[in-house]
Amino acid sequence: MTEKIEWTEVKSGEVFIFDKVGLAIEGKLAAIRDGQFDRETGQRSKIYDIETAEGLKTVFGTSFLESRVPADGIGKFLKIEFIEEQPPKIRGYSPMKVFKVFTGK
Repeated sequence: MTEKIEWTEVKSGEVFIFDKVGLAIEGKLAAIRDGQFDRETGQRSKIYDIETAEGLKTVFGTSFLESRVPADGIGKFLKIEFIEEQPPKIRGYSPMKVFKVFTGK
């Protein structure tokens, strides 16, 4: 006996890159997915899919974002604002991007 499986495509949006201080993205959080494995922390980074007025956008998580985006936030409105870059604490590393994260209903 064969069981009929109903498949749903896993989609990701256009990648949204915070490359300038002041950039922001807002919309409904559609999904939180696991990203790359980090050897230093032993954890996977997060990937956030956000449904915006312009369509689905994908944001790659940082430790800063992951500490602020609610894990139960799927379906809620989210705004992420890039407010500043701080010098790296370890020479040779990238600067830390600092964000403000807002949630709404």
